[in-house]
Amino acid sequence: MATTKLTELAKTIRSKNAGVDKITFDIIFRDRANYERVKRARVLTRETMAALYKIPAERIINFLSLGDLTAWIGRVRARGRRRGKVR
Repeated sequence: MATTKLTELAKTIRSKNAGVDKITFDIIFRDRANYERVKRARVLTRETMAALYKIPAERIINFLSLGDLTAWIGRVRARGRRRGKVR
């Protein structure tokens, strides 16, 4: 199977602040075929995202596949912040 960049398969890839100490990543695919292709390839996992961002997998607190929306949602705990305090 040929390698394809995620930017070619997704119509939206974004990150956003999800609270004081969390960042959410959204990947919304152009169509169901692209979503299913990535899902079958198992390239979007908690472990692959942790490796990509060079963070421990434990910092990824949510990682969901939303098949009805053909999207993946991930939430990461920001480094150095806990209960409103900066470390």
